[in-house]
Amino acid sequence: MNLFIDDLESTDFIDVKNTLYNIIKERVWIKSDKPFKLASGVTSSDYFNMKNLGLDGLALAAAGLLKMIQKTGAASVGGLESGAIPLSVAVSCMTLAQNNTPPLEWFYVRKASKGHGTGSTIEGRPKPPVIIMDDVITSGGSSLQAIHAIKNQNIDYVGAVCVLFRGDAEHRILLEKEGSFQHIFSHSDFK
Repeated sequence: MNLFIDDLESTDFIDVKNTLYNIIKERVWIKSDKPFKLASGVTSSDYFNMKNLGLDGLALAAAGLLKMIQKTGAASVGGLESGAIPLSVAVSCMTLAQNNTPPLEWFYVRKASKGHGTGSTIEGRPKPPVIIMDDVITSGGSSLQAIHAIKNQNIDYVGAVCVLFRGDAEHRILLEKEGSFQHIFSHSDFK
């Protein structure tokens, strides 16, 4: 069962998506003859550095992600450091500005437990049920690490979202085994 909204063809969503697409194409998408090594270990002749979205691009990405998760019943959003941090904070803050949307808490999952203080793996306030988000997903490894960390703490998880999905059908299946999965763009949108 897909908990995400069924209609991503609304005029508002399409306008956000088109503007965000142009920002990603101009600021984020880097093409090179020399292959880039991705976090998944895969190499590719193109790279999407979402840290270059800028404030306007981040706001548009957050608006698109929020639109996708509105009907999930999620109470918080987050994911693995560092790609998910600006997105989850932006989405969470955006909900405070909307009168008709319950505010979402934000959190992030450390790649390794903190070596001091509480030794926490999860930082922030992950109020169940949670949505895991990421900027770019290729193999799904980072998202799956965050999902498993949440589930290991017995926190209800409903699904994952990302701005750009670079993976193939096998990677999608791995994510969908854990819950719902949705993305704004796929890699093929930028070919």
